[in-house]
Amino acid sequence: MIRTAAARVREPRRIRARALALALLLVWASGARAAPGVRSLLEPGSRAAPGLGGDPFRSPLRDECGWWSEPGFAAGPEVRLQSFASEPLTSRATRGGGSLRFGETSWRLLGATRVAGRPLALAGQLSAPRWTGTLAAAGGELRFSGAGSRAEAGLRVNDLLPGLSAQAAGPLWIEGGGRQAASLGAGLRYRPRTWLAAQASWQAARMPEALTSDLYGEPLAASLNLRSEQRRLDARLVVRPGLALESSVARTRYAPNAARTPALRYEVMPAGTSRMDQASAEAGLGRGLEALARWTRSGFELAGDALWGGERFGQLNYADATLESRLVALEARTRRGGRWLLDAERVRARARARFVLESWPFTSTLVDLLGLRRIGRLNAEVEWHRFHAGIDRPVGAAGRAQLGLAWYDVAPAGSVESWRPLFLVFGRTDDRTDRLGFRRAQLAAVSLGGTWRLGGIESAIALEQFVFAKAFSVPVNPAAPASPSGDPAGAAGAFTGGAQARGWPGGTRVEFSLSRRL
Repeated sequence: MIRTAAARVREPRRIRARALALALLLVWASGARAAPGVRSLLEPGSRAAPGLGGDPFRSPLRDECGWWSEPGFAAGPEVRLQSFASEPLTSRATRGGGSLRFGETSWRLLGATRVAGRPLALAGQLSAPRWTGTLAAAGGELRFSGAGSRAEAGLRVNDLLPGLSAQAAGPLWIEGGGRQAASLGAGLRYRPRTWLAAQASWQAARMPEALTSDLYGEPLAASLNLRSEQRRLDARLVVRPGLALESSVARTRYAPNAARTPALRYEVMPAGTSRMDQASAEAGLGRGLEALARWTRSGFELAGDALWGGERFGQLNYADATLESRLVALEARTRRGGRWLLDAERVRARARARFVLESWPFTSTLVDLLGLRRIGRLNAEVEWHRFHAGIDRPVGAAGRAQLGLAWYDVAPAGSVESWRPLFLVFGRTDDRTDRLGFRRAQLAAVSLGGTWRLGGIESAIALEQFVFAKAFSVPVNPAAPASPSGDPAGAAGAFTGGAQARGWPGGTRVEFSLSRRL
């Protein structure tokens, strides 16, 4: 295959286009349920609590968080309308920025009956997720949107045996983008005594559908060809009055959902595993005062191919990361039913990866040996500290109000080293090292929430908002050479999301629900 000089000039742009397409898939994959992903990533030892901004005292064994709580059986028979919208952190002021907005409206019906003398809880939900977004980097912009609907059902049978319960949940039908958050799951819970509880769950999810977008004004179709399967165990043991131990272990496998196809679209065929281990100790310090200490470790190992029209143009040789967190928390309860919460967390994370990206994805592997490609390695590590305070107190006779404040201090370090092979797969030329453009970042977030009852209707609203963000740039080296593309930021601009910016506008998440007991 012979390429003209003009074609070779365009090849770096093609490489960037391929990189943008892959970035789109990653953003899209984080989609629906990852709408509050920035917060959850920064506080791995805590648990989601709308209005409070996190609550480490919540437990999956009490139906307060996790898969067992998602059908909502703990609420009792009711009809609920729920809607939420989210806009994660964005960087509109920089060339490497973008935004992602997600929203969902759902109707949920909960009921209870008895079968063969055993309590049976039923749940049905109709949801309509939607999202729009842009991702800009390296002189191009991706615009994408999606909408869909899905119907899901769940059931729980109690007292199969003394202390044994079973739960199952899954989709009934799916349309369009509704596939993104739908999954099938089953689990068993054993609670023979008040001082002992254990549960196991299995979940499987598939994301095979294509996403339509545009790149440089041209149509683009992409598919995250992903299938995941997770197994999780949770246990809680009350050693003595005032002292409880809790642990969780989860393992997830990722694999392609289907074999490669000649369809003219981008596809990612990932494979790998992820893991999570967590241990907690909760102790009572006195009347209404409790303390908690938690250790969390998680990580993943991934590899995969990026395809266009069934031909590979990119390869992730390996990507692995580990994260370790240590958290301490205090909870104080007042005589009037209020709660005060204070927690602090220290997190360390490391990641590395190696990738190959070709500029011309339409040819066979043999022809690609003569084409332009870049090989790269990424190394990164980050440490951050989080401090959080929250209050939950009654308001009047039929309402509650929540307030949470969180502060994050992040110290990252990272670099991407890349080069082109000199001939075929041998030698090196056009070496480039791009380092993270900031050495420290500080963020602050506020959370507000409230619930109130009027007649037989209960309403709830929660808001999370980043109100402050600042990045401390790495001093610019005047002697540093400009990138070969002529862009002073070069690939570093894409890697850092605009290192010269001093801050971000922030992100917002709003939840609203109305429910009526049956």
